[in-house]
Amino acid sequence: MLPSAATVVLSVYAEDGHSGQGSIQAWVDGARYAPGSPLNIAGRTQPLELRIAAADQAGNTASKLMTLQPSPVYTLQGLEQIVTETNAAGLIQDTLAAQLQYRLTIIGMLLEQGTVQTAVAYLDSSSGSLRVYALYA
Repeated sequence: MLPSAATVVLSVYAEDGHSGQGSIQAWVDGARYAPGSPLNIAGRTQPLELRIAAADQAGNTASKLMTLQPSPVYTLQGLEQIVTETNAAGLIQDTLAAQLQYRLTIIGMLLEQGTVQTAVAYLDSSSGSLRVYALYA
């Protein structure tokens, strides 16, 4: 589940090397969307439908329809709970669970100290490891 403050910003563009771009419009789930504005996807689990329509200065038009699937985002506490529950269910070994809990604890300490401004952590199912990306203050 996505956190309550989850927002994304979608950027859309079109290029025309001949007559030049005239206009571009976007819709999310059928509602007009102003590219670059925040889009609230809090708690969203269903795909979003993004439609883009562009016209060049000669009057030629093109459109594209795509589906975007929100990815789950968890707090550190949520990740710790997932590790605990999967370990208790026997889905991961005790040694891996201990390593993951240790890494999550370190990330939490760095965030509290202000050493790290933002940290993104996720479990890599192919390698069974915890991947962490951090933006240092």
